[in-house]
Amino acid sequence: MEIRLPATEAVNTVGGLLGRGRTALGEAEAASLEAEILLGHALGRGREWLHAHSDETPADADIRRYFCLIEERALTGCPIAYLIGEREFHGLRLAQARGVLVPRPETEELVDLAAAHLEKAPAAGVIVDAGCGCGAIGIALAVITGRNVIAIDIACDAVELTRRNAALCAVDDKVRVLRGSWLEPLSFLSPVPNVAAVVSNPPYVRTNLLPGLPRDIFLHEPHMALDGGVDGLDSIRRLMSETKSRLCPSGFFAFEFADDQEAQVLDHLKRGGWSRFETKRDLAGLPRMAVAYL
Repeated sequence: MEIRLPATEAVNTVGGLLGRGRTALGEAEAASLEAEILLGHALGRGREWLHAHSDETPADADIRRYFCLIEERALTGCPIAYLIGEREFHGLRLAQARGVLVPRPETEELVDLAAAHLEKAPAAGVIVDAGCGCGAIGIALAVITGRNVIAIDIACDAVELTRRNAALCAVDDKVRVLRGSWLEPLSFLSPVPNVAAVVSNPPYVRTNLLPGLPRDIFLHEPHMALDGGVDGLDSIRRLMSETKSRLCPSGFFAFEFADDQEAQVLDHLKRGGWSRFETKRDLAGLPRMAVAYL
């Protein structure tokens, strides 16, 4: 697909550009919103400005930049967050980079769940964001609770991005970022921190289901952050084991899972000796989160 600039100037007004962007993104359910986000990014303007200046004609360079973004989104399905380099999460504006998992709206509900449990059972200690990605969970919890957070990821890109986002959100004094596999880096800290909660959105997609994911996920997002093994629970089982040896008394483990894994998750928690645990449904009514106490 090639989108050429027409000779008719009126077609290149803000309103005209949005219309052409929607047409190019026609298969996307949110084509109108995506066109607005991409045009706003190309122009360095907010969506409100676009609506208030629909008759204005941007500079050719900005128009070309916009259509490059539209073309990549339409042709490859590249996630919007990668195209514009940022993602809004829980009211925070986070930098986003290719190769690092894009945080989902459902994960905002996990943050709310963890924050509520921290308020009800305020064990002293740090929060650990295990498999932090761009740092969304840990940074949001640092902002909400004022607690110190240790964010851990095995990917260098994720570690660097989390540090950047902690600074952007003015909590870099509260968020310590470590590189390593799950909770292993905690063993090398002196003194070993008192952990009040481990919160995670781990990989939970069954390996054989990866090719069936939407193309914007399968083709662009890191499979390491998605692939949960044959049954999708490899990382969750490991985190259950490692978390039990790290939590302080009254501490808890909160995590996401796939909406068809509830029975297996509950069985693992029961057999793992957790004293009390429960699953929670997301806003769509699907079981997606669990909280477990020692």
